[in-house]
Amino acid sequence: MDPSARGAAGEGAAPGRRRTVLYSRSGSRLDEIDLAILRHLSAVPRSSNIALAQAIGLSASACLARTRRLESSGTLRIRADVDESVVADWQMYWLFARLRPVAAHDRAAFEERIQRSPHVLEAHELLGDYEYLLKVTAPAMADMPRLRAALDPDARLIERATIAGGVRLLKDRALHPLIRGPE
Repeated sequence: MDPSARGAAGEGAAPGRRRTVLYSRSGSRLDEIDLAILRHLSAVPRSSNIALAQAIGLSASACLARTRRLESSGTLRIRADVDESVVADWQMYWLFARLRPVAAHDRAAFEERIQRSPHVLEAHELLGDYEYLLKVTAPAMADMPRLRAALDPDARLIERATIAGGVRLLKDRALHPLIRGPE
């Protein structure tokens, strides 16, 4: 069997288990060194290239080339993670939205308004009773009708919306188990 095939048994796989092969958005295969870079930068995001290279056993130039390839492929995104407590006077809410059956261009316009809204911090498309889950922020719950009107100005797209107040973060974003590796 070709060891580069998806789902092929490979290095690091437990005996008798198939190891999942991972690919970047650009289609390039992620090997164990790529995964080591992702793991290390997830644990120690401010690592210098030299410290990262030493930690994973590569030369500094090879490490930099791989890190740049991971960034250019969209696999690795470097960004600041700002603690939301610095804006504690604004509340965080989860808005679950279900749309009426609409034409594709109406849905695209709705999604464009989600993208443009400074109050929408995250947006997820769902399967099930609701089609969208939006993480939104506003000074108070009383501001939510204004946000809904900004997302659906003609009040003809959103069929049902449920709002839940965010209380506290119970678990920070974690690495996917396939990237985290064997424990």
